[in-house]
Amino acid sequence: MDDGGHDAIIDVQMIAERVASDFRTANPERVIVLEATGDCRSRGDELFVGQIVSNLVSNAIKYAPSEEPIEIHVGTDENGTMVSVTDHGPGIPASEVDRIFDRFHRLGNVLTRAAGGTGLGLYIARQLAAAVGGTIVVESALGGGSTFTLRLRPPARLVAVS
Repeated sequence: MDDGGHDAIIDVQMIAERVASDFRTANPERVIVLEATGDCRSRGDELFVGQIVSNLVSNAIKYAPSEEPIEIHVGTDENGTMVSVTDHGPGIPASEVDRIFDRFHRLGNVLTRAAGGTGLGLYIARQLAAAVGGTIVVESALGGGSTFTLRLRPPARLVAVS
């Protein structure tokens, strides 16, 4: 299988820490909380994963009220490593959840339009996730914020030996 060079073992916690640090420096008025648990290594591409996490944090900052924290959680389970970015912003209407990863899609309300952007960030994030064998999902409630979760493959491939 040709993986396009995107199949290295990477330290997802270190990537998330770097992204959080960059955003804290650029947005000193924002509270960005990072919590990591477990061995947060995965298979993927460091630049791609950094760009995905950056896109998710950028959106959280853009759409959540400035007094609300942005929460980044990095953890693992038997299926791999996850990075979740949670904001306490306006949330996403249920009718829009399936479309937010479409190219050029922007939510149609005044609050989100005022934030600017091209409607490409989540589309690019999902494409990059797919390129490293990962997925991105969102959980959101209108008025209750959103959590975007990037799931990445575990660092080792298990091979059955008989």
